This record gives sequence, structure tokens and C-alpha cells, in this order.
Amino acid sequence: MPHLNSAFQLGAGVRRAANGPIPLDYPLRETPSARYQQRTEWNVRDSDGTLILCFGAPSGGTRLPLEIATRLKKPCLVLDLHSAPLPERVREWMQAHNIQVLNVAGPRGSRDARVHDSASAFMKEVLRGQDFGGREQGLRQV
Repeated sequence: MPHLNSAFQLGAGVRRAANGPIPLDYPLRETPSARYQQRTEWNVRDSDGTLILCFGAPSGGTRLPLEIATRLKKPCLVLDLHSAPLPERVREWMQAHNIQVLNVAGPRGSRDARVHDSASAFMKEVLRGQDFGGREQGLRQV
């Protein structure tokens, strides 16, 4: 299983996530613009593939990473959490596309409170038992 890195960009002068300030020891690059569209594009561009976790079909801002991945011809997997997807499907997809840096996207928790807990539980299952070459501490949620 390939190891995972984190790739996040922030809008100019912003070092906050929806759940509060992002620690200074977490390496981030600022985008020139504070617009979320640029941050989303850079996250898709700078990763090897994008996993979109949502309830139903992607809509609104959750559709944007899918559109960008399609335009940039980057691997993208959309999973509907209502359908109880299997974690093995993500691991197989990552292996098939040699994904070393994974961008995970989905709706904001502020718009759908179920998403955070469901996506977190699912990703824990995806990552369970994987070998990250001693880099587990670099895996953090923003």
C-alpha cells in the first residue's frame, strides 16, 4: 500500500479550518487568493487522486473537485456513504492509480452534520492496518 501525504493549501492570510485554527507545525502553502475554488483546484492538482465522500450525488461545492479532476484528467472516486461503501474499494483504487498523495473532499460539516462522523469513520477503516513507512504522525485532518 502506498503511503499517504497531506496536501492542503489555504487562502491568502488564512490559517483556519472549519473547526478552528490550524497549528503552526502543520505544513501548508498559501494560495494567492482566499477563494475556496482556488484552494480546491490546487488540492486536486497537487494530489495524485481525489476521493469524494458524500451522501447521494455530489452537488454544490462538493461537485467542484470532481469537475476539476475531470478537467485535469486526475483520478477521482466518488462514494455515496449511504450505500455503505467498502474500504477495500478505496485501497484498490489507490493502488490501481499509484496514489501516494490523496485529496479527500466532501460537503462541509456545517451543511450536513452527518458527514464528518461518517467520513471520519470510513477513512479510519480505509487506513486501518496500512503501512505508512513510519509517517503516520503526518496524517492529520484539516
